[in-house]
Order: sequence, then structure tokens, then C-alpha cells
Amino acid sequence: MNVFTEFKGKKYDQVSKVLDQLNLHYGAGTLRMAGEGKNQKWSMKREFLRPHYTTNWNDIIKVK
Repeated sequence: MNVFTEFKGKKYDQVSKVLDQLNLHYGAGTLRMAGEGKNQKWSMKREFLRPHYTTNWNDIIKVK
């Protein structure tokens, strides 16, 4: 399922809830959908991330 897929009932909702509960109990990423793949080939670049970018007003980038 993705954003463009029509919702097809409670069956998918129940599967998602079970996956969420198992991942909550055993740790994030324990169970994944097959479409996610085993190895992620990308990661977010964090070289420009400020340490307190959401909690300190002085760390917010100002654009003029």
C-alpha cells in the first residue's frame, strides 16, 4: 500500500497494527514490509544539522 492505493478495508489495518505492536515489543525494524528491502542504500545527510535545531531559536536558519 502507498499514498495512491485505495484503502481496501480493515484487513490491512489489522496487519499494520500487529506489525506495529511486534516492533514496539521487540524493537524498531524487527519486522518490515518486503518492499522495504533488507539493506537500506541511503541515509539522511546530517553534516549541516545543528545540535538544537528544534529547541533553540538561535539555531534556526534565517533566510532573507
